[in-house]
This record gives sequence, structure tokens and C-alpha cells, in this order.
Amino acid sequence: MTPTDTLIVITECSQGPTIVAIEGVLDCLGSAEARKCLDDLIGKGCLDILVDLQDVTGIDSLGIGVFLSAWWQIRNTGGNLVLWRPQGMVQRGLEMLGVADVIEVRGDLG
Repeated sequence: MTPTDTLIVITECSQGPTIVAIEGVLDCLGSAEARKCLDDLIGKGCLDILVDLQDVTGIDSLGIGVFLSAWWQIRNTGGNLVLWRPQGMVQRGLEMLGVADVIEVRGDLG
């Protein structure tokens, strides 16, 4: 993977949340992939989504917008979106921009 590549892996669980693991950078290219993935899941009726950010190395305003848009769609249908295990600068960005005040952000599942 090059520094700007983004890999998205989806695990749909019959019990519990659908897990979306993202690896790489959520910039203009990665954000488009993540938005399509989340929009497709929401369109299929997956309304309990856990986004694993452990391997996300960077995020810009477009990446933040993807999560806010998905949260808004899910919230309006009674679902839940959780951002899980953000690291370093991604965690600090979510906190500084107030995203963590709107969307649930967890360091673990405990």
C-alpha cells in the first residue's frame, strides 16, 4: 500500500454490529471509498455499524464529513454508529473538532 491507499474490510455480523475496518488515509480518495461503503451498508438496512479506525493513519475534513453524514443517516432511523479504536492524530482530530461529542468514540468494546 502506498501512503494514500485506503483499504476497507466489512464484516457483517448476524448478531451485533456490522464492523467496517479501515486502513490507510481518509483523504479525498479514501473518503470517497468510505462514504460509498457506509452509504451502501445503510441502504441495505445495516443500522448498527462499528467503524474500526485502529489502522487509519490520517484523516482530513472529508473523512470527518463521511462519519458525520453516516451518523446523521443512521441516527434518523434509530441505529447506532460507533468509531472504534482511533489512534494518535486521528483520535486528537476527532476530539479537537468536537466529533467525539456527537458520535460515540470508543477505545475498546468493554
